[in-house]
Amino acid sequence: MQPESNAPASRFGALEDHPVLPSHPEAPGLAQIHKSPDSPPDRYENAWHSDTSWRETPAMGCVLRCVACPDTGGDTLRANMVLAYEKLPEAVRRDIADLVASHSFEAIFGAAQPAERRLAMKAQYPDGCGQDYTRGGAELLQYLIGQAGIPEYQVRWRWRPNSVAIWDNRATQHYAVRDYPPCVRKMDRAAIVGGRPC
Repeated sequence: MQPESNAPASRFGALEDHPVLPSHPEAPGLAQIHKSPDSPPDRYENAWHSDTSWRETPAMGCVLRCVACPDTGGDTLRANMVLAYEKLPEAVRRDIADLVASHSFEAIFGAAQPAERRLAMKAQYPDGCGQDYTRGGAELLQYLIGQAGIPEYQVRWRWRPNSVAIWDNRATQHYAVRDYPPCVRKMDRAAIVGGRPC
């Protein structure tokens, strides 16, 4: 991929470097997610997530371009979490209105890092103010997480070489389907710096 490939994404704002994903050597802010048959599974594949939600200022949006992909498989699902919230029962929306959840990099990227690197990252990206306790909180959290899995809130993106997807990272979650081994899947990703959530 040519270094200028991060230029279209930068039209939306400044780009952020990812602390774990490798970057293009000549294009700051362009992360290379290149998978070969020998690549180990990643914790962010086959799981619903929004990018860098553990940062004080999570990414506002992301641009992903397919460099190479298998003929079938390796799709990305996206879930409209604004619609998911709007469809929650009123009682649930009322119950969660003032709750706070802590987002941490440790469950995703940190768990795969050596202890020294993990501690350094924790110092750079400390956890938020903690998670509120509420009766039945674990069940409530699982219920809310499960909303992304409702098909009516989803779109499935089938990649082709040079296809591009742009999404609002604040209003969606995505799911990278790891059903393509032993094929190659190469994606280049740029994330636009966001602001502090309200």
